[in-house]
Amino acid sequence: MTIGADMADESLAVLPVVGSLVFIFRSLGLSYQEVNIALIGKQKQNYRLLRNFAVYMGVAVTVLISILALTPLADLWFINISGLSQELADLSYLPLKIMILLPAFTVLLNYQRSLLLINRTTGPISAAMAVELVSIIVILLVCVVLLDMTGVVAAALAFTAGKGISTLCLLPRQSAAVRGWRSQAGR
Repeated sequence: MTIGADMADESLAVLPVVGSLVFIFRSLGLSYQEVNIALIGKQKQNYRLLRNFAVYMGVAVTVLISILALTPLADLWFINISGLSQELADLSYLPLKIMILLPAFTVLLNYQRSLLLINRTTGPISAAMAVELVSIIVILLVCVVLLDMTGVVAAALAFTAGKGISTLCLLPRQSAAVRGWRSQAGR
């Protein structure tokens, strides 16, 4: 099997299948933003409980998707359930492995966003989204144009790295918000 730009059709066939599978594991994290906002409490008394739950959920979705991605269960999903040919399934394994951390990044990112929304500090959310978008575009260009990677692999790298970079951008603001709550509670 060749790699590079000549695999465009195959990449386009595989990307929705891999993306849909990863989305199943990301969906819990996508809904966590609203949960955290609704349940944190007026005095942020549930902060630790919700933080710990986010950690447990991030670990759980990572373990579950890893079990699928790193075992013969991937064959079961891609060939038997999704109906991909063996050649297309072979093209799907690496992107799935690359995206193993994406569900955890989704949990963390939505947890961070919820804390900033609660703190009424929404500017950094938009800035982090812009950084994520630029990161995805740059990484895609480097991977496809300069490194001649298969499109689906480049997309998996770019999307996962973009989410990771976005979470890193919000980390200082998240920490500042929590420190502010703690200092207010200590008064």
